[in-house]
This record gives sequence, C-alpha cells and structure tokens, in this order.
Amino acid sequence: MTKAEILQKLDELPLEAQQKALSFIEMLVMQYATSSPGLPLGDESPKRRLVGVWEGKVWMSDDFDEPLEEFKDYM
Repeated sequence: MTKAEILQKLDELPLEAQQKALSFIEMLVMQYATSSPGLPLGDESPKRRLVGVWEGKVWMSDDFDEPLEEFKDYM
C-alpha cells in the first residue's frame, strides 16, 4: 500500500476515526523509534558503521572500577 492509498482511505473515514488513526500512527512511530533505533522510519537507507573509528582515541583509567572516595561513607 502506498502513501497515496493510505491518504485516500483516511479521507474516506469520519473525523473521529481519522483522529484514532492519527493516534495509532503516532504510537507506531514511537514504538519503532524506541524498539528499533537501527531501522529507518522513512525511505532513507541505514548508515553503515565504521569499525575501529575510535581506536586509540579513548582512554580508561586503570582504577575505573574502584570505589570513589566521596562515596566511602555509603558503602
């Protein structure tokens, strides 16, 4: 079904049903945006990820997992 067909069918509905259809579409957009962030919502193609782009640019301290002094009283 194309966008033109969807719009044509939408025009055939009474105003109350059009509001329900709009609410349903908004719910679907939110659902797909949060559950499938890698999938495009429109006609755009997914962007390819480059492996190793950040290699050598990120540094993590050796004591990263050690407890912080500020939180000693809470541990």
